Amino acid sequence: MINLSQVVGSRSRRPVVFVATVFLLGLLIVATGCSSQSTVRDFSDLTGTQWEMTSMIVATAEFPGSPGDFNLEIGTKSVSGRSDCNLWSADFLSGSDNDLTIENMISTEIACPPTSIEGPYFDLLMRISTFESVNKTLILRADNFDQIMYRQIES
Repeated sequence: MINLSQVVGSRSRRPVVFVATVFLLGLLIVATGCSSQSTVRDFSDLTGTQWEMTSMIVATAEFPGSPGDFNLEIGTKSVSGRSDCNLWSADFLSGSDNDLTIENMISTEIACPPTSIEGPYFDLLMRISTFESVNKTLILRADNFDQIMYRQIES
């Protein structure tokens, strides 16, 4: 004979098991989604990568990047690139907590057209204090929240 308490007891556990299973499945999905983001903490880890500017924000004005106009290449302890009219190179220092300093910049001195945004771009590069790199996006930020955003160029 079947004991009524055994039947009732096993049925009352089913919702708990179902809820626990759904909860664990949800955690697994969230954990998998979060782990798919590739976050870089040390700027030197980006050595050998190339980037193109997608936008620049300076003093609440946004300058959209034209593909190919502003590029950035990260070397071992230097960065180099192209603005909308000149080539440039600089040294960088990076520390903990995504700290970044760009210094000792040099560039060619070709006269730029009046529509060039090279001046604000170079000024902002020299004020960069932190960076963020997630997946294929690189953001260089100054202390006042001015920033330059790049997308990675596939080799």
